[in-house]
Amino acid sequence: MNILIYVIATLAGLFLSYVGVVFAMLSGREFAYIIGGLLAAAHIGTFVFVRRKAIQGKGREFAFVLALPIFIVLAAVQVFVLGRYVLLRAWPDSPEFTAECQTAGARYFKLPASPARSIAYEWPNRYGNSQNYLTVSHSTRIDHLDRRDLPYPAVIEFTEYSYLVNSNVASPRKYIHKPRQGTAYSISTLSADVLVGYEVTPVEELEKAARDQGMVKYELTVTDRRDGEKLASLKYVVDAKAKRACGLTGNNVMDERAFVLKAIGAK
Repeated sequence: MNILIYVIATLAGLFLSYVGVVFAMLSGREFAYIIGGLLAAAHIGTFVFVRRKAIQGKGREFAFVLALPIFIVLAAVQVFVLGRYVLLRAWPDSPEFTAECQTAGARYFKLPASPARSIAYEWPNRYGNSQNYLTVSHSTRIDHLDRRDLPYPAVIEFTEYSYLVNSNVASPRKYIHKPRQGTAYSISTLSADVLVGYEVTPVEELEKAARDQGMVKYELTVTDRRDGEKLASLKYVVDAKAKRACGLTGNNVMDERAFVLKAIGAK
């Protein structure tokens, strides 16, 4: 009977660990390997612990510990994640980041001479920004970072996008025309009233996963293509890895879309 209790607890622990590894695979094989290693160590640790208690004559009372490795690992991961989050928020900004932030922010020079009915975006890479919206707290600590593609106001009849065919900066560009209603299609050149140009430094960082990108400087220029007048500019800096950002367009928020619409008088 005593052995049966240990066997049941061990099998329960192994099953729960198996389920944990399966779910960990959803976050990538590397993460699953880490979780698997931690679970193996937890199983060894619980076995040693219960064996010692059995020698002391208390094995049955502590047999349930053999089913706990998954919970031990989950608790350890939570403590690690929380500790890392607290450390990142408490850690001071780097001197390089602080220096770039001195000149970050939005500038509005003038409104278009006539209403703008269309907007073109010229990206410096293959896919465009992985994010165009973020919120911060405590000045520069990122709370939320993502990409938002919300509908434009009714006055905007269409948008266009220009981007590189591949990651080579010398590669040809592809142009997409997206009407307010209907299906997007390829075009040979841009025709929109307003152009939003991007300068990204270093552009190579955009090839990484969004959360792994180091410090990236984004400089946007809004130009009226009809008369060549510069309407507005925006510089913002994002260090996704360190969870830092500056160059806001509103109260604790950086919103590219809101910046562009304000620049053309459509907001």
